[in-house]
Amino acid sequence: MNYDNHIKEINDAKNQFQSLCDLDTQLSKWTLTKDDVAEIEDSIMIYPNTIAKSKHTIVVADTGAGKTTIFLMIASYLAKEGLEVSYFDYDTPQDDMKRYALLAAENDFQYISENKTNVDGHLLIPKLLDMVKHVSPDNASNKVFIFDTMRTFTNDIDPKYTTNFLLGIRKLTQYGVTCITLHHNNKRPESDGTDMFAGLNNIKTNCDNLIYLRAKFHEDGSMTVSSETNPPKAKRRSNTKNMSWQIKDRVALPLEEFVPISSISESDKEIVTKIKYLLMKYSELNESNILERIKEEEITSRRNAKRILMNYRDKEFQFRVGSKNAHLYSIKVDLPNGDLCG
Repeated sequence: MNYDNHIKEINDAKNQFQSLCDLDTQLSKWTLTKDDVAEIEDSIMIYPNTIAKSKHTIVVADTGAGKTTIFLMIASYLAKEGLEVSYFDYDTPQDDMKRYALLAAENDFQYISENKTNVDGHLLIPKLLDMVKHVSPDNASNKVFIFDTMRTFTNDIDPKYTTNFLLGIRKLTQYGVTCITLHHNNKRPESDGTDMFAGLNNIKTNCDNLIYLRAKFHEDGSMTVSSETNPPKAKRRSNTKNMSWQIKDRVALPLEEFVPISSISESDKEIVTKIKYLLMKYSELNESNILERIKEEEITSRRNAKRILMNYRDKEFQFRVGSKNAHLYSIKVDLPNGDLCG
């Protein structure tokens, strides 16, 4: 059929009526009903303050900041709660795999490495999707998949593979699976204060919850690790809250109270100190006034000052939103935090 005949057939009144009927019928079939919605589970926290059921949570931390230790502990907790947990570890050296595998066996969750699956990282999600879509909704919603770390499943954060990974995880959560992805910080902070890999803002867009972990190392070899769940740096679609863990001898335990951790980079220390002097002098300033005075005194660029204000708000600077959505900063006063770990 040539183009002119094709257009003539489309414009034929009879065919237009039939197409309209087909369209209305199909749209009716696609429409979510009350019965469909009744089968969708409400978002509940399955690990206090941190993990929501059937959602995708991305956890970002520096190398060595304790994310694997914490999430092996969380895997053990979830397994004891009756969930079927699979920990996909494509990032751990072989000498640690034995200890992790024994820990998993003792705590009734599955520890899975690349050499055992014989599946390349970027092909794992499609393979899981193909299997999950054939199981019952109840079975799928009882499963938790933990991916350690994102770079090993995305060909070192290649944009194409990263997009495919995130879209695949989204489909897994639509089937009811709870997904957790561990991710490394970037080497440099972005202008908005985040530490995500440059050029991959779709990571934040395509997850449900984005959490940052910060670590403070102690002289006895232990460390305190605290989460940051507050937007705009983090992302929150579930009831995530800041919490802390203590890690000693490679064992992580949740703390009852949240411990704020500020890690000021060497390049930021001088500027943070100068902003504090400004706040001591003027008591409280809105963001535009701070930026104006920083420009007058030639302390740093406007872009860098905005990054520092956002990155250290509620850590080095007290922050609140005033009238007309003004961003107000003052000297940080450390008070006991009442957030409990659950």
